[in-house]
This record gives sequence, structure tokens and C-alpha cells, in this order.
Amino acid sequence: MGKNFDLRQYSINDFREWDESGELILSPKFQRRRVWSDKAKSYLIDTILRGLPTPPVFIRQHIDQKTRKTIREVIDGQQRLAAILDFLKDGFKVSKIHNEEYGNLYFSELSPSVQNYFLEYVIAANLVLTPKDEQVLAIFARLNTYTVTLNKQELWNAKYFGLFKQTVHNLAYEFYTFWTTSNILTERTITRMSDVEFTSELVIVSIDGIQEKKVIESYYKKYDDDFPDKDRVKENFKKCIDTIGEIYGELLPSSYFNGNPLFYTLYCVIYDLLFGLKGSNLKDKGRITIKPSDYPKIKTALQNLETVLEECARKDSVILNNNVKQFIEDYTVHTTVLLVRRRRHNFLLNFILKYLIEEK
Repeated sequence: MGKNFDLRQYSINDFREWDESGELILSPKFQRRRVWSDKAKSYLIDTILRGLPTPPVFIRQHIDQKTRKTIREVIDGQQRLAAILDFLKDGFKVSKIHNEEYGNLYFSELSPSVQNYFLEYVIAANLVLTPKDEQVLAIFARLNTYTVTLNKQELWNAKYFGLFKQTVHNLAYEFYTFWTTSNILTERTITRMSDVEFTSELVIVSIDGIQEKKVIESYYKKYDDDFPDKDRVKENFKKCIDTIGEIYGELLPSSYFNGNPLFYTLYCVIYDLLFGLKGSNLKDKGRITIKPSDYPKIKTALQNLETVLEECARKDSVILNNNVKQFIEDYTVHTTVLLVRRRRHNFLLNFILKYLIEEK
């Protein structure tokens, strides 16, 4: 049987010329897509201006018997190409949210060199070589067979394009090595955006204290257009992660705290000790702000707690301390529920404070 498709590469200028000559059909015949928002369009343009890759498009090509022109019918990627062509016609500006350098500029307002760079950007295309609609549909049926259902984070990634998304994406990527070398996340789960989701949760801690996992999307929505505290949140996030690395870095990969529930709690406690956590009762205990000289004491506290947890994990162990028993249950059952997260935080905070206060 003959080949049904071929792989090609076309520049944006190729698509522009085909559109102007009537040789490009942005047809929604095979796959309908919702109309993109201006944010989604701007995010795509920013991706191109940064020289980052975009997904391939699918095009069916045939020769019009009357005009003898080669017609290229877009059967997947209509919204992307429509946004690109709209930008070339000054249909919208790049948002400042996405690009500080080119924000609030139309295509015609970009420098000639940047315009040329944009027009020369290459888009991968799968060229469908069959003229029959039923064969095109069959091709897509097979492609969709291998499509993985999007998880929640991937759906949010496709829905939001604003400041909160960009902030957590940048932080997640910046700490990629930390996530993987500490065994907090794996490369396999990161491919499904586990790092972005977990970073979202930790950033929310920096904003409003301990929250349930189910509130994540509300922050994408709330801070999509405006994120006034972004710089402070980013700076505090980095400081908190770096501090954890300084305190427990070499032990973290093989510790209890490399699991999501306990690392989340460790982050909350260290953040509380560094900056104060909204909703925490640390102030009632006498505000304590840790400094590097306190790090060895915290490390000792964490090591001793791990020894207790290790002892409790033994089959012949008798757990006498109800607080420890509750803590173990709280990092193994219903781990993302608000009440459980708060109990874990209070237990770990109080455990560490014993080592800090007695030294004061």
C-alpha cells in the first residue's frame, strides 16, 4: 500500500504567501477547535519569538484542476496558523505578560530583523497525500488511538496562559535538577507536568499558607491577568528550596521527606520559620526566624524524627506516642486534605522547635 503522508518543514513566510495567494485553506472540516483567546494567541507568538518549538500541523495537499494551483488544506493546526497569520496582519499585540521586550507591539512595530526572524521560523508539517476524506479520518482515528488523556495539570496548561502559569512553569524548570536528584519527582512523571503541579502547590503556600490540593486551578484563574506579588513569591520560593537543600540536601534523596506529602510539609515548616506562614500559630510560640547557624539543629531534628519513624515502621514496634501515630497516618492517608496537612505542619513544626528553642 502506498504512503499516506510525508514530513515537511515550512517557514511562516511560506504560510503567509499561500494565504495571500488563496492557496491555503484553514478548514475546520475534520477537527473543530474552540476559538483561541488573545492570551493563547500571544503565548504562541511569544513561543515563536523565543525560538521554541511548536507542535506540527497536518495539511492535505492537492492541485485545483481549474486554477492549476497547489491547494493546502489545514486539517489540524488551524487555530495556531490562524493566530500567526492574524499577528502578521497586526490583528493583535504580544502581551507584556508573555514578553517584556516585545510586549504591546504589533508585528509591524517589531524591528526588521525580528520580523525576518519571525517569518523564517520553521513549522513542522505532516503532509497528507490522500485526496479521500475517509482516508484522512482513518489516519486521525489511528493517531487518536495513541493519544493519552490529559491530566488536570495538562488541562490547566492548555487553558491558562497568564502570569501564574508562567511563574510556576519557570520555577519548576529552574529546579528540575533539584526535583530529580532529590528523588522528589521522577523524569517520567515530570513529562506529565508533575513538577509544575507540585510547584503550583508550593507557590500557593507562599501566597496563602496551607491549602487543599483541589484549589490549584482557582489560583491559575485568579492570577492569570495580574500577579502583583509575583517577585516576592518567586524570591521566597527559591530561598525556601535553597534552604532545604542546605539543611538536608545530601540526605534528602533517601529520606522520608522525599515523598510529596512530607516534602510539602517540610517546605511549609521551613517557609514558616523563614518568612512566617499565613494561618500558622508560630507567632503564638514566640516568632522565630531561622538563620544559617540554626541549620545543623534542624538537620538533627529531622534525622531524629526519621529514626523515630523508622522504629515505628518495624513490625515488632509498639507505638506509644499518639502524636507520632497520627503523624504517620497523616502522611499516608488523605494526604492532600487541609486538616491533615495542617496537622502534619503543626507536628513537624513543634518537633523542630524543641531543638531550636532549647538552644536559644
